[in-house]
Amino acid sequence: MRALYQTHASLKSRDLTEPVILAHHLVRAASALPQVVHKLIKQSLSAPVADPSSMKFALTATTRSVLSLVVGINRLSRAANGAEVLGSVVYAFVQMFSSLLNALEKGAALEIELAMRAEFDPSSSQTLSSSKSKAKAKIKQSKSAGPKDNATLSIITSFLCSVIDLLNANSEVHQSLFEGFAYCILNKLGTSLYTTTFGHARGVTIEAEIAASDPIDEIEDSSSQGVAPPTGEEKLLRQSKLEAPCLIRLLTHMMKAAPAHLGASLGAQIGRAKKADDKGSMNGTLAVVAKERLQRTLVNCMFGTEGVDESDPFLDCLKAPVQSGPALPVSEVKEAEVQEWFKEEVWKLLGWDILAKEGGW
Repeated sequence: MRALYQTHASLKSRDLTEPVILAHHLVRAASALPQVVHKLIKQSLSAPVADPSSMKFALTATTRSVLSLVVGINRLSRAANGAEVLGSVVYAFVQMFSSLLNALEKGAALEIELAMRAEFDPSSSQTLSSSKSKAKAKIKQSKSAGPKDNATLSIITSFLCSVIDLLNANSEVHQSLFEGFAYCILNKLGTSLYTTTFGHARGVTIEAEIAASDPIDEIEDSSSQGVAPPTGEEKLLRQSKLEAPCLIRLLTHMMKAAPAHLGASLGAQIGRAKKADDKGSMNGTLAVVAKERLQRTLVNCMFGTEGVDESDPFLDCLKAPVQSGPALPVSEVKEAEVQEWFKEEVWKLLGWDILAKEGGW
C-alpha cells in the first residue's frame, strides 16, 4: 500500500513529477501487488468455511490498484524523457501479470492438496474398504475438477480478464503490454496443455523429455490394500485439469481483444495498415499475420525452441519483454517527511478497504 500511495501522490501532485521517480513507484507497486493476491488466495482456500465474497472484495481492490498503475504508465508515456524508463515499467507490468496468472496455479495446487488430504486421511482409510476408498476418491476428484464448482478459480479468472480490459488499443504502450500479457497466457496454456496431453511436465531438454515419456515400469504389489497416494506427476495432472477451463476462458477473452491490439500493430509493422483492415479488427476479425504469430507462440511455449535456429519461421512469435533502459536509481527518491510518512502508514493499514468500497470514496 505504501508504493500505491506514493504512486497516487505522484499522479495527484500539481508539480511535474520526474519520470524516474514515477517509474520507481510504479515498479515497486507492480512488484508488490501479486504478493497480496497470493496471500489472499491462500487464506481464502485454507479457511474452514469458503467465503467467495471476501475474495471478490479483495480482487476488486486489486483491480482498482492496477487501474492506478495504468494511469501512471499513461502519464509516464507522455512525459518528457519518460521513454528512457518506460521499458523498465513495461517489463515490471508484464512480470506482475505473469505472477498474477500464477495465482491460478497456486489456487489449483492448494485445491488439489486439500482434496487429497480428505481422500487419503489416515483415520478414515483404516475404516473404509478399498472399493469405498476408490469411490470416494472419484467423487471428490469429479467435484474438484468441475469448472462450475470451483468458485475461487473462477473469481481469479474474472479478475485477470478485467486486467486485460484496462488496456486501450489506441495506446502504443498498451499494445506492448497486451503482447506481453498474451505471451504470458499462451506460455501458461502451452505448459498446461503439454501436461494434460502427455501426462507429465515437459523436460528441460529433449533427452529429459524422452526419458520422461518412457518411464520404467513398476511392479505392482497385489497384496497391498487401499489406494496409494498420487505421485507428483498425478498431482500435476490433476492440477492442470483443474486449471484448464479457466485458461480456456482467459484465452477466449484475450482472443476477443487481440484484433484491436495485435491486428493494428502488426499491420503497421509490415506496411499493410489500411482502413479496411482496421474495420475488420473492430469487427473481431484477427489479422492472418497476427493469428499465425499467436499460433507459433503457443507451439513454442508448448514444445520449446531447443534446436531451432534463427532462420526458422517459428521464431516469428510473441516474446516476453526484456528489461531495457537504465536501472532506476533508488537514491533519487527522497525520504518521506513525517507528514507523508503518516499518510503512507494510514494507507497501508486502511487503504485496501477504501479501494474495494463501492460507490464514492
